[in-house]
Amino acid sequence: MRQDRKEGSMEIVIKRVAFRQTYTVGHLYIDHKLFCDTLEPHSINWTVETKIPGRTAIPEGTYGIALALSMKFHRFMPYLVGIPEFQGVMFHWGNYPKHTAGCILVGDNTDVGKLFNSRKIFMKLYLLIEEAVKKGEKVMVRITSVKGWTYSKKN
Repeated sequence: MRQDRKEGSMEIVIKRVAFRQTYTVGHLYIDHKLFCDTLEPHSINWTVETKIPGRTAIPEGTYGIALALSMKFHRFMPYLVGIPEFQGVMFHWGNYPKHTAGCILVGDNTDVGKLFNSRKIFMKLYLLIEEAVKKGEKVMVRITSVKGWTYSKKN
C-alpha cells in the first residue's frame, strides 16, 4: 500500500476540466497521481437544469465503488453507488461520447472528444480497484471541477 493512501481506503479523484455541449473531459487521479483521462456525458448546472436520461453526467460529489456483475458486459465492473437520480453508473471502456449513457469512460484524451487505449487503461484501473476491494479497503470516487469553472450553456 502506498504511504499517501489513507489506511483502509482507496480514493479516486476525477477533476472535470473541459465542458462541451455533448461531453465532459476529466483527469482521473489515484493516490494524488494522474492515472488517465475520463469522458462523460454533458455536465449540467444542477441548480438550473434537469437531468436528461442517458445524456447527463452525474453530479459532483463523493460516491462509493462496488464490484458487481454487469449484464451488458458479462463481467464484474466497478459501479458507483449512492448517486442521486442515477443507477447503473460504472467505469468502463469506450472511445467517444456516444459510448456512454451516463457512465465514466477511461483512457487517454489525446484528440478532441475522443479517448484512446481505453480497454487497456480500464483493465489497469479495474485491477487496482479489485485489489483494494479484496484487501477490504473502502473504495471511493470524488468528482470535482477545475477551480474557477463557471457553468455556461455556451460550453
